[in-house]
Amino acid sequence: DTIAEKTAAAGVTIDGLQIKDSFPILTTTTWAPAPSTQNGTFTGITIAFAKYIKAGGICFCSLYFVGTQNTSNSNYLTFVLPFATANLGNDQYHATGDTENGGAEAQGFLIFKNNSTSAQCYRSAQALWTPGANRYVISNFFYICA
Repeated sequence: DTIAEKTAAAGVTIDGLQIKDSFPILTTTTWAPAPSTQNGTFTGITIAFAKYIKAGGICFCSLYFVGTQNTSNSNYLTFVLPFATANLGNDQYHATGDTENGGAEAQGFLIFKNNSTSAQCYRSAQALWTPGANRYVISNFFYICA
């Protein structure tokens, strides 16, 4: 078998078959998740990190943000996804790494609605996000993109 060296835009040739861009290098990209709440406002937001890698129709994300829940209780926080979700006929679900609600740390879960550009982040047992500072989400997750 013969493997030819990759040259500029020509790609790689294996036994006369040219392979070009078949195996793209995966790199992390930063996105702006723009966290918000279901009710009231979410202010003083710090995005510690928000990075993703898209491989085919799957988006792998790593996210950490903190902010202040103002005004009233919320069932969930929302944030913008790097890509819209696929229309699978059912919502997609994923556990979060950690949620913090002013000293009450707990694992939560994410819901990705069909054909949506945002996700909903719930606390464990669907506990409320209450008003106050230091409300955060830390999560590594993946979802199927449109």
